[in-house]
Amino acid sequence: MTVVATYTYDKKAVEERKRIQKEHLEFIRGLEDSGELLAVGKVADASVDILFLLNVSDAAEAQSLLAADPYNVAGYITRVTAHEWSAATGTLAPL
Repeated sequence: MTVVATYTYDKKAVEERKRIQKEHLEFIRGLEDSGELLAVGKVADASVDILFLLNVSDAAEAQSLLAADPYNVAGYITRVTAHEWSAATGTLAPL
């Protein structure tokens, strides 16, 4: 199942996030290496900061997985959402 998840960062914690950025990026690489991360990137001009496409069983698993992100553990993420998503057409659509 593909899950779309988002982060909203605490805008007051920009400098604090820099202190653990290496650990955060290692966490993201671990998701990629395990096959759970399909894509991640910054969202421009939106109410969220980061969008993930995750290969997990459901939204609850995505929430649990992202709870371990060092940014989340440190309290630098103010909101995490996760929604099960099914592509209707395109390269991510089921065959």
